[in-house]
Amino acid sequence: LEQQNEDKWHRRRGNEASVYSGLLTVLELAHKNEAVIELCNEGLKKAQNTKRGFFLGLLAQAHMALGHVTESLAASDEAVKVADTRETVLHYRLQRAGLLSQAEKHEQAIAECQALLKDYNQPGDVHAIRLTFSSVCSAAHQYDKAEEQLVLVLKDDPDHATANNDLG
Repeated sequence: LEQQNEDKWHRRRGNEASVYSGLLTVLELAHKNEAVIELCNEGLKKAQNTKRGFFLGLLAQAHMALGHVTESLAASDEAVKVADTRETVLHYRLQRAGLLSQAEKHEQAIAECQALLKDYNQPGDVHAIRLTFSSVCSAAHQYDKAEEQLVLVLKDDPDHATANNDLG
């Protein structure tokens, strides 16, 4: 009986991230940003088997959707700090660049993208950075720079669907 209870406990813990992910996806799709913030804060306090960056990234998006720029950028900065792999650091830094752009902090967003291009050199990473860079430049009304980033992606991968679509 003790072993069965321990097995159930481990299965429940293993499902924790999936449960949070499912709940937060439903709340996001319903644009219930206040509820996303509440659940992310609860997860940050109570979750034992879910990465903090997951909650912080969603928290940053929900705060920005509500116009809470300071809270959004603070959560985004914290997500970058707690990221535990090179890929997740890239993910959260790209998210931060997008959030900075949404907050109309265009020069900071552009600087973040330029720094990322110095830090990452794998083709897939560079393409992701350049696509975000293009979006940031476009939001800053720097259309020539936005186009330049897309052309650079297409130089490496002429069939890149997103770059072709955005350039069109």
